Amino acid sequence: MKKSIPMISALSLCVLFNPHPASAEEALLLPRTLDEWQMETEDLLILRTASDDMGSLRSRNYVRHEPRAHVEVILMEGPGPGTLWLPSRKVRETDAPIGFGSTYETLRICEHEAILEYGETLGYALAIKLGDDRTLTLESRGISREELMNFAKRMTERMPR
Repeated sequence: MKKSIPMISALSLCVLFNPHPASAEEALLLPRTLDEWQMETEDLLILRTASDDMGSLRSRNYVRHEPRAHVEVILMEGPGPGTLWLPSRKVRETDAPIGFGSTYETLRICEHEAILEYGETLGYALAIKLGDDRTLTLESRGISREELMNFAKRMTERMPR
């Protein structure tokens, strides 16, 4: 009997700290389909300390079958991830020679401030400020800038405010 108590404690810790599929209510925050894009995988990570709820990270991988491509979408909410910081001025810069040669551009997606990063080896990453303590990121190296912008516009239009 004494051996089962540590095993139950270890199992409880695994369930508490490991990502798990989102519940039906949480799943409403990100659509399951977006036109030709189908959700393939999803995860939910609850961010908690001993005394506070620090928010969550919801992740979904969307796949388009023809032509084959994928987009990873992550919705971060709460004081743990915090509010996306964006420069107050319009930016279109590169991080070379210190960085890896990525380019950065501030823009707007459906009235939301955003920043787009492009690197030759990693593709596009778009971070959209949905409000205080709420950020949506989209990443893909298999689609064009225009496709990612269109995907982001459709995604933000379908999300609850």
